[in-house]
Amino acid sequence: MELWLEQVNAKGITLADGTVVKFEFKTYDDESNKDRVQQLYTKLINDDKTNFLISPYSSGLTDAAAVIAEQYGQVMIPPAPPQTPPT
Repeated sequence: MELWLEQVNAKGITLADGTVVKFEFKTYDDESNKDRVQQLYTKLINDDKTNFLISPYSSGLTDAAAVIAEQYGQVMIPPAPPQTPPT
């Protein structure tokens, strides 16, 4: 994610109206605790004014974060697709 951030922000992303957008990551330690995840996602939305969220890695924590994202109408992006074992 840091490499992506560095590469994208080197030029920025130009929107249709000509506005150049750059990104910033904001991270917190959720302590692998569902209640803490919900507190922090609420903080990211209300205090940090995020434009989108990246979900936690664990599915249980993602479920907790999804409740908050849905409540506030925020887009939440998974960090990686689920891994399915080959058959």
